[in-house]
Amino acid sequence: MKGKHCYWASHGMVFSNDRTFRPCCRFNKSEENVFPQQGTSIQEAFDSEAFLNIRQILASGQFPDGCAVCVEEESQGLRSLRKMKGEHRGEPGQLESLEIFLGSLCNMKCRMCDHESSSLWATELDKETELEVDISSIFNNSSFASLKRLRLLGGETLLNRNFLRVCDRVSKEVDLKNVEFSFATNGSVEPSSKVKNILSKFGTVLVDISLDGIGQVGEYIRHGVSWSKVEKGVKSWCLLRDSGDVNLILNVHTTIQAANYLDIPNIISFCIDHGLTWSNRTLDYPLALNVRSLSKTTRRMIAEKHLGHPHANLVKNYLAQRQRNDIWPYLTEKIPEFEEFHGHDFVAELEAYDRKWNVCWRAALPELEMILHQSHKTSLKRFQSELAPSWD
Repeated sequence: MKGKHCYWASHGMVFSNDRTFRPCCRFNKSEENVFPQQGTSIQEAFDSEAFLNIRQILASGQFPDGCAVCVEEESQGLRSLRKMKGEHRGEPGQLESLEIFLGSLCNMKCRMCDHESSSLWATELDKETELEVDISSIFNNSSFASLKRLRLLGGETLLNRNFLRVCDRVSKEVDLKNVEFSFATNGSVEPSSKVKNILSKFGTVLVDISLDGIGQVGEYIRHGVSWSKVEKGVKSWCLLRDSGDVNLILNVHTTIQAANYLDIPNIISFCIDHGLTWSNRTLDYPLALNVRSLSKTTRRMIAEKHLGHPHANLVKNYLAQRQRNDIWPYLTEKIPEFEEFHGHDFVAELEAYDRKWNVCWRAALPELEMILHQSHKTSLKRFQSELAPSWD
């Protein structure tokens, strides 16, 4: 039986926000997947029985339970994380890709986030959190001589002192010019002189800017920082890229969800205007914010909006140039036909957020409100009569 090759399972390591290890960011933890816990070093986790078992299952031609996200995306005709590496094979037994969660320190309280990844959420929920992870313990007795890819995650990575600490630690074992460096940021933090200096030492730097909406849509989903500040931050990164001082690639990463499905062409148009690449994933949790919490009727109406968008042809050409011809059919044909997630009320979820933060989803997402009104006249009767009498 032909094995299921996955570069990440063979050569990758992610230290995630729940302080456990897994082979890639898409690998789901479950009761069947026993991971090395906090206190384990990167090297010990990479050589552990849990990781060996994942590789053996793939070699046998099967997918471990944790690979469900890639399996689902591939069944939909999308290019999964596994497929993105194709048949690329690294050196046997070598750790070549490393992703590290730096800590929860953050200046945003995104609607789909939690206390483990956002210090503001931790304060809101009155829960303990780790602002800065103890990097020394997970780096103990680990070798990075074969490292080719380093990625840092938060929280807001650029606010975390571990950002520079990790770069310094890795630089002691490998020439940074041979390392592809990337990190996630919400776009609101401009690069400091120290950050610019360390970035100039890497061969390639990919900045993943998490952007889930333009203007008030973005402000509503990623709560806590004004859109004007995010836009200013993005432009500062564009200036650094254009200066040539850093070999910089700027990418916008979007989490497709119920609140921003309608805004996707606007996000891509923003990328076109600023010379940014674009990537995506579909929100898995919480289910009430998943795009499937919208009815099929709503999704079909949004898809029709996409097809009639004033920049539709420009967006399609942009995606084609980047070999992402899977995206437009996904947005306009496949998403509308997915089965609904019953029992998960998207509007009720937004209303709960609004009551906590004294904001209004209808003011932030007026076009979506109109589509919901048109497509859910029956199922949203209580919102018409009680919560939104203006809909009558």
